[in-house]
Amino acid sequence: MEAAKISNTLLKKGDHIFIINTYGVKMIITQDFSQKGKCDFYAAREEFLPLMYSIVCSRGHPLVPVLSKRIMRINEAGIFNQWENEVFRNYSFCSNPPTKVAIQTSLSIYNIMGMFLVLVFGLVLSLLVLGMELLYNYGATV
Repeated sequence: MEAAKISNTLLKKGDHIFIINTYGVKMIITQDFSQKGKCDFYAAREEFLPLMYSIVCSRGHPLVPVLSKRIMRINEAGIFNQWENEVFRNYSFCSNPPTKVAIQTSLSIYNIMGMFLVLVFGLVLSLLVLGMELLYNYGATV
C-alpha cells in the first residue's frame, strides 16, 4: 500500500503531513499501532471535505427503495459502526492526541521570564490606573 510507504518514510521525519480520507488515516494508524504497540501518528480532530457514499440508479428503479430500507436498517442497528470497529480495532488507542505535554527541562529564570514580564506589566498598569484615579478624585474635591 502506497499510504503505508509514505507514512513510514516521509511522515516519520516530522516535516511532512499527509492528507487522505478518514478510512485511510484509520488504516495507517491501526496498522502502525498493531506493529509497534505505540502511537507514532495522530489524526487531526477537525475534518474537512467529508466523504459520503451513495448508490446511483435510474429514476424509478425498483432497487432504490429496497436498498434504502436495508441501508437505513444497517445504520440504525449499528451494524456499520460494529464493522468499522472490527476493521479498525487499534484506532481508538491513537484517536486522540495527548492534551498535556510534559516538559523535561529544569526550571530556571529564563523559562519563566515571560510570566514575570506579564506580572510586572500588570503591576505597572494597575499602579498607573490607581494614580489616575487618585488624581481624578483629588481634582474633583478641589
